[in-house]
Amino acid sequence: MRETQIPHASLYLAFAKLSERGLAQRIIRKGLIYWRVQHLVGNQLSKTGDTIGLFTTKDAIRECINQLLALKEGSRVIIVEGTQSDSGWFNIFSTEETINLNRALSRKKIICENILPESYLQDAIPYLGLDWALSFKARPIITYLIKKDLIISNALLVIFQKKVILLDAKELVAVEICNKEIIHLIQGMVEVIKGMAKKVLVDDELVFK
Repeated sequence: MRETQIPHASLYLAFAKLSERGLAQRIIRKGLIYWRVQHLVGNQLSKTGDTIGLFTTKDAIRECINQLLALKEGSRVIIVEGTQSDSGWFNIFSTEETINLNRALSRKKIICENILPESYLQDAIPYLGLDWALSFKARPIITYLIKKDLIISNALLVIFQKKVILLDAKELVAVEICNKEIIHLIQGMVEVIKGMAKKVLVDDELVFK
């Protein structure tokens, strides 16, 4: 918590809500409070709308991310990415599948707000190639660049409609949150990050050599 600078109260609130839904257990040992995440059965989404889903297989995570393809034309998505070169994303989606996903979002005019570490785009081109860069560029994009040391993580955060997806592709773990209070908390944190970032044009950052 010290490293993330997330307030203790916010974490306790989130765990308390998980506990109410049977997704976490509160344990007290020697005067200290611990939280244990309960095992969920399967990787299917609950239909109640106010839930947290856990995805721990490649196929389940792909299905979770591919919900983006069902968005209505002109929808808005916020994506926060860490260090792309070691994110594990390509353990789940191939480069070609990633390009196709970008192109599908472009065709539906999905507006993507990307929050990326500085030099993310230039660092990605050498190993992902020009086709990836062009497919990324083709999406309606608002891009914010922040200092690398502010996101020391390989994880991915996606916010769209009334849900949030947190993905650690290297560990094959994705969490989908459909609880409005937790989503509001995360959206507020994202707005703080955007306030510290530099808003740029993708054309200015993608350098084709």
